[in-house]
Amino acid sequence: HGVPTLEAVLTRWPDTRVIIEMKDGTPALAAAVVDVVRRTGAASRVCLGSFQAAALVAARALAPEIVTSASQ
Repeated sequence: HGVPTLEAVLTRWPDTRVIIEMKDGTPALAAAVVDVVRRTGAASRVCLGSFQAAALVAARALAPEIVTSASQ
């Protein structure tokens, strides 16, 4: 069956809160994640996280409505 896509997870469990850790940490990944979160209507139930500041800065700029983890 393999690993499900983010879109599949958010669609399959529409009432579940999810923490999405962006391991790659690039602005491009943040943009792709924001796109999926918005497309699936999951903005109110996800928290985006990353140890890479660039990803969080990009996510916050693109989607201030989506909660992000704390950072320095």
